[in-house]
Amino acid sequence: MSYFDYQNGNDPIEVIMFSVSQEASARAASFFSGRRIQPVRIYVSTDGECKRFALALDQKRAGDAVYEIDGVTWLINAEFLRKAQPVRVDCGAEGFEITAAIDPNAGACATCKAAGKCGH
Repeated sequence: MSYFDYQNGNDPIEVIMFSVSQEASARAASFFSGRRIQPVRIYVSTDGECKRFALALDQKRAGDAVYEIDGVTWLINAEFLRKAQPVRVDCGAEGFEITAAIDPNAGACATCKAAGKCGH
């Protein structure tokens, strides 16, 4: 979930690539209570011009980074993760929230940009 970046030969700096908050981990475990546990994919969903981070139940694919956290398997395309890191899954008022160093709404319509999320 992390790596060490050696900048200019100095001491290494730990860089967290992917994390899941304790609250999100507990909510995922609660979701699977009494159900068959399946891998959860983090991806960018598109709805017309709007883009947002999303979660879906899925299976591992070639090129995925795989993280086992508190009994739940989290999947994310490794190439996307390198571009988007750090990626964090947390909980908010409307459910799971995914944040990253990139903005999935870059180039989106004005309504979505102003709202900070898809307004459609």
